[in-house]
Order: sequence, then structure tokens, then C-alpha cells
Amino acid sequence: MIKLKTLITESGLYDKVIKSIISLVKQKSHFDIVDNGDDYIEFSTRENGNVGDETTGAEDVNTAVKLQKLIKQKFGVTSEIEEVDEWVHLNVTFPKEKKIQFVIKKHSEPDWTDRKGTGFGKGHTTETVVDAVSKWTDIPKSKVKQIVKKLTATKVNQRDYTGEFVTTTLPSKSMGYYWTLIKYEI
Repeated sequence: MIKLKTLITESGLYDKVIKSIISLVKQKSHFDIVDNGDDYIEFSTRENGNVGDETTGAEDVNTAVKLQKLIKQKFGVTSEIEEVDEWVHLNVTFPKEKKIQFVIKKHSEPDWTDRKGTGFGKGHTTETVVDAVSKWTDIPKSKVKQIVKKLTATKVNQRDYTGEFVTTTLPSKSMGYYWTLIKYEI
């Protein structure tokens, strides 16, 4: 099986996977490509569907199931089968690489459960957050690097309108405030 994560990071291979999936579907079925983008390919057919009754054909559904298994087995990519009237759709989706961003919050209480506070430097990357935290707190850069490394490896466990996130309270009461570092995956 080709590992998709590897394909995403190696230049040019991601497009080759999309082309390979399209080629596979064309070779093994009568499905037509309807649309495709950076993270999806849509195929459909009504070859064996009943247009008058607006029902799908069993052969089309069976072919979609076989293609779904083949694509998962060969490429490790998920897909969804959808039946609409006489049409059978096979929608292949690729996982998007999530971006990590950090936000530094200052607040007056040691517990940040009330969600009140002021955000500093929203959208810090893993590379810029260390300098930003060091600027606003009394924590040495070496300690900040350890905190960022641990937080980066921590799975997100909360969600809000911005994305999925995880937080950690920083060991500082610099400038009379408590500090929280938030890692967002968006």
C-alpha cells in the first residue's frame, strides 16, 4: 500500500496518486469522472440505473463497492458511495494536512476555564511561538521549547469555531498575569 502521508510531502507524487486512482477507475469500471480537486475526486454512473423508475442498478452499486475496496487497499484512501435516483456516485477524499498554529493568552485568574483573556500574536507557528512566549513571559527559551514540543505532540481534545485545540498553562505569572498556550489544528 502506498502511504498517502508520504505522497503528500514528496513533490509531485500527490498528483500521481490522483491520476492513478482516475486511471484505475477508468480501467475497472464504466464510472465517469465528474469533478476533482486537491483533496477529492468524484465519479458517477447510471449505466445500469433505471431512469424511468429513478432507481440505481445493482451492478453499478456492486462496482462502486469493489472500487471502494480497491482504492482503500491500494492507496489507503477513504471513499463514500452515494445513491441518488438512478445515479451511483463514488466520492474519494484525501486527508488534508492540518496546520498547527499557536495562540498565547494572558488572563488574571490561574484557571482559564472562563475563556476570558487577551490573545497575543495569534497564528504563531512552531518556529515563532518560542520567541513570542519568551518575549511576554519570564520563562527561559529552553523551557519554552520543551513546552512547545510536548504541546505539539499532544492530541487535540477540544473544538471551537476556529478549529480543534489543546491548551497548557504556562509556569509564569509575568507582568501580574497567568499565561496559557493554545495549539490549534486547522
